[in-house]
Amino acid sequence: FSAGRFTVHHHKGPRGAMAILKVPQTKDAKSIDLERGSSANSDAPHLVPIKIMGVNLSSLPVFAQFSILSGGVFVFFLLCGSVEENMFSNVKGFSFGWYMTVFELLGFAMIAAGEHRLTNGPGFTRRAPISSHLTVACSMTFARGLTNMSLQYLNYPSQVIFKSLKLIVVLMGSVFIYKKRYPLVEWISCTMLVVSAILFSLGDADVSPKFSWMGIGIVLLSLFFDTLHSNSQEHVLQSHNAPMLELMIFGNLFSAGLAFVVVLISGEFVEAYAFCRENPRIYVYFALRMLFVYAGVLCFVAIIKRFGVVVATTITTFRKVLSVVLSFILFPKPFSNAYIIAGLIFCLGTYLNVRAKTLPRTQTKTYKE
Repeated sequence: FSAGRFTVHHHKGPRGAMAILKVPQTKDAKSIDLERGSSANSDAPHLVPIKIMGVNLSSLPVFAQFSILSGGVFVFFLLCGSVEENMFSNVKGFSFGWYMTVFELLGFAMIAAGEHRLTNGPGFTRRAPISSHLTVACSMTFARGLTNMSLQYLNYPSQVIFKSLKLIVVLMGSVFIYKKRYPLVEWISCTMLVVSAILFSLGDADVSPKFSWMGIGIVLLSLFFDTLHSNSQEHVLQSHNAPMLELMIFGNLFSAGLAFVVVLISGEFVEAYAFCRENPRIYVYFALRMLFVYAGVLCFVAIIKRFGVVVATTITTFRKVLSVVLSFILFPKPFSNAYIIAGLIFCLGTYLNVRAKTLPRTQTKTYKE
């Protein structure tokens, strides 16, 4: 991302052309002008339509679309993080992540269905197969549930740092499963992200009363499902050209059902219901968190549909850096010098990772495992 353009570079290999940064359009399109919102090729077709909460952004220049959507991801998820940390800090004894996940996912499906009815009427035509929506739902259920559960064992900054390792999971999966090659700078950046996470966890273990190696294991497991979720979303949106609201309705509805089964089997439902009945303000936190996450997810999904999963993941990584900084400012907590070193390494590693994605493969030496 430089000089006002998103560029799609192609690497010629035995498997054909491989795009570093994908934008849904024709195969031979080379770049998208962020100023004018048109392809560098004069005969390129119109780009995919983007609607957010009934507002059509398609007529805006591509740079304006990118700014609005990425700004929405930052603002809404930062607000969600503030509500989340406030809830787990002020409501003592709350440890029902799966119960909260059921409300969150069911709320997403209901809001998306209401938005679809208001903007498109009562009719509905499904484009993606049910099997694809079930894949999204299963991965979403475990990604969200395990993420929420990890907050019972880790403080918010530690959880955010470890969730940022999703970039590494994506990289390793691409190498071993899809046999892709990546520049050396990208391997270095991923190594730095791992080191920063290790230093952060060691500092957390020294000063934080809320630290658990089980929490680290849970959040790392959530990364696998998080990566599967992002890629399955991209498949539904781009391969089947499904509307975002279709993805939100089916994915969240199926996922809410799966999460409810987990709550019932684990026995969490009865205990969680009794706790929330004694502390009804928890439902206010649920509602605020659900609204902020829904708006943020809608912007995130729009970025995936419009610019691809790589750009979306990079934006969320920068958002997580800001989340960690604001967490220490707004919610004072024990501090360790290891946090400073880990934070600097994390920021540098993130910068190198983004830089690697903007360089043509011909300009950087690549390594393949």
